[in-house]
Amino acid sequence: MKYKNTILLLVIIVLILVLGIIALLHFTPKIHSVSPRSNQGKTWNIAYYEGGSFIDYTLCLRGLVDGLVGLGWIEPITIPEFADKDDA
Repeated sequence: MKYKNTILLLVIIVLILVLGIIALLHFTPKIHSVSPRSNQGKTWNIAYYEGGSFIDYTLCLRGLVDGLVGLGWIEPITIPEFADKDDA
């Protein structure tokens, strides 16, 4: 039994690889849908909080709205230009 230890080592390595692949497949994150869904006839409420004057708040607000439009959650709207660029 010259190769007994080598065969045993090979079997253990293959077993570890197979179990690793099974674990990866089992614990892979599930892809969830982001398409709009019903709220049983009620409207969804979304809050946007501006915690103070910050130059990028206007861009963030526009990005949030554009993202929701892109996902189909809201209808396209026009956000007016703000008089103060630092205040959304």
